[in-house]
Amino acid sequence: MKNKNYSDFNLTDFLTDEDFRLWVLSPDENGSKFWNRWIALHPDKESTVLKAREIIASLKFPVANDLSEDDRNKTLDLILKGQHSITNDAMQSKVGSTHTLISSYKLAIAASVLTVLSTVFYLSYEQVIGNQSPSDVSAVQMIIKKSSFGQKITTRLPDGTVVTLNAGSELQFPDQFQGDSRNVSLKGEAFFDVKHNPEKPFLVHTSDDQVRVLGTSFNIRSYSEDSAVFVSVATGRVAYSIPSGDQVILSPNQMATHNLSKNNLHVGEVDYLQSFGWKDKIIYFKSASLDDIIVELERWYGVKIALNGEFGSAGRFTGRFENLPLEEVLIGLSYEFEFNFKVDKNDVQLNKVMS
Repeated sequence: MKNKNYSDFNLTDFLTDEDFRLWVLSPDENGSKFWNRWIALHPDKESTVLKAREIIASLKFPVANDLSEDDRNKTLDLILKGQHSITNDAMQSKVGSTHTLISSYKLAIAASVLTVLSTVFYLSYEQVIGNQSPSDVSAVQMIIKKSSFGQKITTRLPDGTVVTLNAGSELQFPDQFQGDSRNVSLKGEAFFDVKHNPEKPFLVHTSDDQVRVLGTSFNIRSYSEDSAVFVSVATGRVAYSIPSGDQVILSPNQMATHNLSKNNLHVGEVDYLQSFGWKDKIIYFKSASLDDIIVELERWYGVKIALNGEFGSAGRFTGRFENLPLEEVLIGLSYEFEFNFKVDKNDVQLNKVMS
């Protein structure tokens, strides 16, 4: 199931996919975790998945039945084309060279699906990933919080957890946590102060990684431009797992680095400024290249920076700037990388000084 490219699936694809139907009719923990995560990462497909699940569940559509794959697909095609009037002629299905009449069982399926499709589907996120019936779960809406470049925001989740988003980050979470876990999705960087609840673990999904806690405070950095994901623990304990299956348990003042190219985990001590300094308005660079510095400054100040001239191998820089305007940061960097600069609103030009 996990090797399929579900992002290209339409409604018909989900309805005819054996693995998807098997999960809907016989849900298990692994399947629920997979679809929980997949939906969070593909919100544009959520309504399609919800609709397919409801159709299959309402039909009690068996995974193994007397319908051939060809008959099944023809019936589904007929339904999905919106033909609400089913005549005897329309029921004729040609399989190979033999004309057969779709059975009354197939007609019942078609009629049931048409009834379902005529209903307004307003289902909750938790109905897809849990084993509860629709009547047991109230409607849940997903909330998205975004911090633009040059902006940091703090938000409180429904359980009392407080999350601070660094610039250029996005957090997605439900307006109420249901089921046996609290699931959120993160793009970028955030500091979490999680409300303790031993009966309902808190899970953060970042791309393909997962962080699981009960109640603790920690930082996650997972920008798409970065070559690694960093998880740093301030208090409590954190379980951090990656797609390879590797998992580490982190204690306070420990940091795990997921090298994305090598797909491995390394555990070391937390560098406070590197992991948490941004919350205190401190920009910290540790042996950073000029390219990495530019990416960080663009995100931090909400500007676009252009290089003019031959910078070549400009070396690396270690240093900190605490709550300073961009111009003062650039002055400090100009001595290391030998440039002068011009700032015009959101456009910054760095001009290499020829020695």
